Amino acid sequence: MEYTRTLERSFSIEDGALLRVANRRGELVVRGEERDDIAVTAQIRVNAMTRGEADDRFGVFELPMSQSGRTVEVGPPRYDEPHPTVLFGISLSRFMKGPRLDLVIRVPRTIEVEAEASSGLIRVEGIQGRCRIAGKRTKIEATDLEGEVRIEGQTGRVKVRRVRGSLEVEVRSGKISVKEIVGPVRLHTSTGEVRVRDVQGDCTIETRAGKLSVEDIEGTMKLSTTIGSVTYRGRIAHDVDLTVRTGSVQLAVTQDSAFFIDAESRTGSVSADLPVNFLEEPPADAATVRIRVGTGSIQIVPA
Repeated sequence: MEYTRTLERSFSIEDGALLRVANRRGELVVRGEERDDIAVTAQIRVNAMTRGEADDRFGVFELPMSQSGRTVEVGPPRYDEPHPTVLFGISLSRFMKGPRLDLVIRVPRTIEVEAEASSGLIRVEGIQGRCRIAGKRTKIEATDLEGEVRIEGQTGRVKVRRVRGSLEVEVRSGKISVKEIVGPVRLHTSTGEVRVRDVQGDCTIETRAGKLSVEDIEGTMKLSTTIGSVTYRGRIAHDVDLTVRTGSVQLAVTQDSAFFIDAESRTGSVSADLPVNFLEEPPADAATVRIRVGTGSIQIVPA
């Protein structure tokens, strides 16, 4: 049976404050609001056979919270994992997981945030200061941010929406989805699908194995993958560099694009399936689209 207990605490802060928060298992939400303090709501969940056993587990659960100058620190929680329980020869370990901590922290929008978790969800939204987000086996969501944003993950999904500032994401394995960014974007993943749309700034994406789907970039592009496909859809007005060792490249370009093409596939085909006079002759200073494929096809089509 699951039992819950809620803790609440607030901190008075000054301008230029930093929130540093860490969780082990559960949800971690940091929400920027029009306020001048930090409000922490922590909901602890434990599994136990009886209320007495639950109270014992709550008793050994610790959630450090402290303030030093302009820095407020929350977590990580401290507790012992439950010992394996056997009843009538049947292990109950999967029913008796360790405590789960769900954190909701409401902060001033201008605060800087450093948030990390081992597993579960990390969501950061409405922050105008620098953000650093790190997860191990997590789902990460970042929305409505301003300033420098850096996200690191081992495994899991990363979803970013509406950022005004530089964005850097590095994930070992998982899906990355990025949309509506005003500023430079740098993404790196070893394996996993990457989708990027609506970026006003230079865009660099690198993956070892996975599909890259990119749309509407107002800036230079440098996209590369060892194994997988690369697709781009939208206007081209800045230099583009696409590299694929094994896979395919497709460009679906709008009629207002202007560029020179330098495309080569060592083992595969190169084709431009565009209607006659679809594109006007580019000016001398037009962008250059460079495409290199080891094994695979290159195709240019109308958007």
